[in-house]
Amino acid sequence: MTMRSETERVRSPRTVQLPGAVARARTLIVHFLELQIPMGLGALVCYLLTGLIPASSSFATIYHPGTYLYAAGDLLFLAVPVVAWMVFRGYGWRHSREMAVAMGAPVAAIIVLGQLAGYAELLWLVIAVYPAMCLGMLVYMLYRRDHFTVRVGHFLKVDRLAIR
Repeated sequence: MTMRSETERVRSPRTVQLPGAVARARTLIVHFLELQIPMGLGALVCYLLTGLIPASSSFATIYHPGTYLYAAGDLLFLAVPVVAWMVFRGYGWRHSREMAVAMGAPVAAIIVLGQLAGYAELLWLVIAVYPAMCLGMLVYMLYRRDHFTVRVGHFLKVDRLAIR
């Protein structure tokens, strides 16, 4: 029996390794989708809490879709769960803060450009916040792809254990 036939006999279709770039891209996509879960839950909580505000309250006059306070609330409710999940998964505070800034940057750019263009209403931003923050998240993940293309159980955890 030759070496090649032994290898073919032992290797099953389940143990075939993906090429390196494909495996890293797959891991990046899985991490991106994993971060969408806390972001979506934050959006759900924001939506549910907004529904609890009585229309007759004074807070409802300043916190409604189309105001800066509402955009800031959306940003907060969508970014904080992602940061918390990243800290829990071992990415550390630095990368978690960078992710929050990356998620908020497109929203801030939309607001600034809207003001420069003279748009008084921010109502369309209610719809654009989630996709804009997802875009910021994806750009940050591609920029820091060395952190998001490794398997879950981030390599920083290993370094912390080795130091002790």
